[in-house]
This record gives sequence, structure tokens and C-alpha cells, in this order.
Amino acid sequence: MLRRLTTRSLLLGALGACSEDDLIVPPTGPMGPVSFAVVSPSDGDCVAIGDDVRARVPVLISTENFLLRPPGACGSAAQCGYVRLRADGRDNQLAASRALELDLGKLAQPYRDGSIHPGTGAPYLLELELTLLGDDGEPWLDAEGSPLSASLAIAVKHTCD
Repeated sequence: MLRRLTTRSLLLGALGACSEDDLIVPPTGPMGPVSFAVVSPSDGDCVAIGDDVRARVPVLISTENFLLRPPGACGSAAQCGYVRLRADGRDNQLAASRALELDLGKLAQPYRDGSIHPGTGAPYLLELELTLLGDDGEPWLDAEGSPLSASLAIAVKHTCD
């Protein structure tokens, strides 16, 4: 009986000595300035999709000092999160990899031939914006406090010349 009480007392004493402050886990993962860029397609590129209005266009990115993980999966990694892809200002894809797919099936009009819009005088292109998001879903900020993002515009046609 004495042995059981002693073990129990030690266990309770050890648990009582812990606090939330003792459970802080130091950050892991890459450190240093985070960088982010779109590798492909390039701004102004033409993407040929034929007659497939539900085509998926690969979008490749590069990151430095940032782990790509699904939402909620970063754990103690300090510089970690995922990428949001928007097409014409609307959410199109969330991804935790360097290869994303622009889902043209989510667009009312996927074709953008680059012709000049008569009302605005601007070329008719698909505007893409990619933003790094932290594990909490908030935009990752650069050194100046602005969201770390990249924008580009592409033509989407049946065929590209």
C-alpha cells in the first residue's frame, strides 16, 4: 500500500508542477526571409485548351523558407501554410504544394483571347493572383507588412499561335 501511495503521490506532484508555460514548443522549420514566385505560366502567356472548358491549367510556384502544408497541419513550424489561387478575383484553388491547378470549370467564361476590350481598352485576359497563407488562413506578410502574393494575366484560347 505504501508503494502505491508513493507512486501516486509522485505522479500527482509531477503533474501539478507542469503549467501551460512548460508546454511551449519552440518553432521548427525554415527560418529567414520568405520568398515566393510564380514559375509558370508567365505573365502574358497563352494557354491552349481546345474545346475543353473544364480544363485544368498547371500553375507552378517556388518558395524559399516556407513549408507548404494543408490548413491546420503546420504544428510548431513557424513559417508554414498554403497557397490561395484566385482567378478574376474569385477563389479557385487552395493548395499545399508547388504545383497547383487552375480549374477553368469554375469560371463562367474560361476563354480570354487577349483582344482589346472595347469599353476599357485593356486586353481581355484571365487575371490570376496567388497568395501565401499562414496556417491560420491569413495572408503571409512580407517585410513591409503587405501580403506575399504574385499576380499575372494569361490568355486562354482554343489554340495559341
